[in-house]
Amino acid sequence: MGIEQKDVIEALKEEIKLEKRPFLRIARELNIDEREVFARIEGLIKSGVVRYMGISVEPEKLGFKTGALVCWKVPPDRMTEIGEAFAGLSEVTHCYEREGPSDWPYRLFTMLHARDEEGLKKLIDGYKEKFGLKEFKIFKTVKKLKKSSINEKQSTGA
Repeated sequence: MGIEQKDVIEALKEEIKLEKRPFLRIARELNIDEREVFARIEGLIKSGVVRYMGISVEPEKLGFKTGALVCWKVPPDRMTEIGEAFAGLSEVTHCYEREGPSDWPYRLFTMLHARDEEGLKKLIDGYKEKFGLKEFKIFKTVKKLKKSSINEKQSTGA
């Protein structure tokens, strides 16, 4: 029986360790050649089954001790421009345009990380100035209760 697409996907869901040839380990686990692993991944990306491969980091382990969800009131005609600009910033880990209640004018949601409270304040002040935004709400992270990816939920059946 040959290696199926789902076998490669399952292998990619596992934590890929920082090692010289991480895909060689996957190849050995699947009993195929390392070049075949690359070919399968390329096929998955080209077909759209896999949209993105990247790393996930814990901001606090990198020295970012404070974080906040900042909701911004952005003029509708500038939403795409400002949203894309925020999305390109290294301090922003999540950036979404969201709908909300009619009395909630804040439609752009950003998750910001900084080394300390002063750094967070400087970031927010800088973004206010840079983008000309005057109205926003800050919700500081108090405690992380859960953090998982959709892959973890799928692989555990949750």
